[in-house]
Amino acid sequence: MVKHEVMAIRASRLCLLGGGNEELDAREAVEVPGPAERAADRERAHRALAALATLKRDEARALVLQAAGRTYAEIEAETGWSHTKVNRALTEGRAAFPTSRRATSAPAGRAWPSSGRRRRRPAYERGSAR
Repeated sequence: MVKHEVMAIRASRLCLLGGGNEELDAREAVEVPGPAERAADRERAHRALAALATLKRDEARALVLQAAGRTYAEIEAETGWSHTKVNRALTEGRAAFPTSRRATSAPAGRAWPSSGRRRRRPAYERGSAR
């Protein structure tokens, strides 16, 4: 029984690939990244994971769900949050993520230089007369 299933699968693959006269193992897989690219991707993923770990739980969850392709409505349905909560978690998570990622990707013993820009104080601290 298993032998016939395997033969049927092979036959369907040959139909999809167009005949099967070609030796597929003889062709070089040029789209496969090399060891250097895989190591760099793995290191980048570890830094991103470390940066996500510094965020608040809801912010990290919202960012991961959005990165997985979910819409605001799908995030709302999956988490039970309101639209405002989803928007706030994503906005605050995005604002904090580059800062925490920059801190985790700095070379050992060195800190990244600041942008030189000072944080703008909220209106209530500036004494705005509105």
